[in-house]
Amino acid sequence: MGYFNAIPDENIWLDHVFKFIIDIILVVLFALLLIHFFGYDIKATGNSMEDTIKDGNVLLLDRFDYQVSNPKQYDVIAFDEDPNTEGVQLNIKRIIAGPDDSIIIKNGEIYVNDKKLKITEGKNAIVNAGFAKDELTLGPDEYFVIGDNWNNSEDSRFPNVGNVNKSQIIGKVYLRVAPFAKIGLIS
Repeated sequence: MGYFNAIPDENIWLDHVFKFIIDIILVVLFALLLIHFFGYDIKATGNSMEDTIKDGNVLLLDRFDYQVSNPKQYDVIAFDEDPNTEGVQLNIKRIIAGPDDSIIIKNGEIYVNDKKLKITEGKNAIVNAGFAKDELTLGPDEYFVIGDNWNNSEDSRFPNVGNVNKSQIIGKVYLRVAPFAKIGLIS
């Protein structure tokens, strides 16, 4: 046997490249299908969630998670103020309290079930407690949400939003995909 018999056939190399390209196409299609059926992308508007989310950020939602589990305290969610209308801008806020919890805002601090929230550390005091100036208790499917920029946020403290029912929640915001320099998980 000679040296030239050990050189691989050109067709084998092309076959590997072709299979690699097909694999990449299948992975991209699978990712797009996952986003289409379980995810959702939205563009943030306004500054009620700053510094976590800025105006114009493009975010991905997980629409599947809340089909099999319940939203949790501190989750960032997207919800529809009026689930009976279509094409309305989704709201993005943080869950502060869930079903059967009690909430009160006093002295600029948020208390859930008589415990001061951890997320208040290092932030400005809340100027307008709205509905939460007096203690309120949530119903079995209700969530109290607030923007991270709480002195510039229309949220559960006010009548235009109020408590959010689970049926209004579209999904959990979990990833910022734009701007490119700020890609990352939302927490």
